[in-house]
Amino acid sequence: MIQDRSEQHGIELHARDLEVAYGNFVALRIPALELRGRVVAIIGHNGSGKSTFIKTALQLLQPRKGDLRMLWHESDGSSERLVPERHMAFSPENGAVFADISIRSYIELWCRIKHGDPNYYLRGGAEFIERLRVGPLLSRLGRELSKGQRRRVQIAVGFITRPRVFLFDEPFDGLDVQQASDLAEVMYDAAKEMALFVSSHRMDVVERLADRIIVLKHGEVLTAGPLDDVCGDLSEKSVHVTLDDMTRGKAGDLVQELRKKYSACLAHHIGSQIVVTGREVSAVALEGWLGGQGIRAVKVETVKPTLIDAMNYHLKHYSASLDRAANDF
Repeated sequence: MIQDRSEQHGIELHARDLEVAYGNFVALRIPALELRGRVVAIIGHNGSGKSTFIKTALQLLQPRKGDLRMLWHESDGSSERLVPERHMAFSPENGAVFADISIRSYIELWCRIKHGDPNYYLRGGAEFIERLRVGPLLSRLGRELSKGQRRRVQIAVGFITRPRVFLFDEPFDGLDVQQASDLAEVMYDAAKEMALFVSSHRMDVVERLADRIIVLKHGEVLTAGPLDDVCGDLSEKSVHVTLDDMTRGKAGDLVQELRKKYSACLAHHIGSQIVVTGREVSAVALEGWLGGQGIRAVKVETVKPTLIDAMNYHLKHYSASLDRAANDF
């Protein structure tokens, strides 16, 4: 059983003997999972089951077997089961809004449903309208917006409803770099009063936001827990090599040679630093290999891998396994 406990308040996930299927295809199979966190991210390759997990938590899909529960956990140890209609907001990947009404009317509708006051957004939601730059869109129709604009409106509405937990499916899709950064800041601040559950391919943003991470592979939990534990489970370590000014120009060639020598690892460089991520390499062995090439590094050290490097290492092996399976077939 994969189990994790955090003392802060937030969401608590419990899965037992869970199977979710589309016909005969089992999309999600989780024998046991317990996880608690304020911002929980779910990541994995395309088709790993991330959207299925979210839809099951929202009770939009019913399990064929077992149970997936999402609870609100207080720091005093008490917990309450979350009901989607009462406690949750959801931002789906497509960023849908009503096509033929104004964005102002769309927001007023949700304010009326959730707060009994169509003008609630002018008070309780003004911060999100401003920070997500929705104000200039209020007079426009839903069908006049780009995907990124629809996504911003949809996310603003979710925040305005003041849920216990806000679930996101690829919230940064369709946003440029600045918009993604702005949204990440809004999410980070909002997590002080609500919990977030985020599916995303943007490992850089996930690493900034999430205090707990679930990694899916073929519909099963590969690993789950705090960032450092997950990165360690995925790739164990990274070795950083810092080159001096004399050998900095050789970094690209060295990386190519390292990819041949440590073919199972992930190797790249930024400026004078080479990063090799994977279980198959050690700082001692790498320093010895460099010495054999007549290169003395300024520093060779073992460090914790970043989520980007750890996940890329995992996906490298995942892609290799698909290639082997295709060749066997």
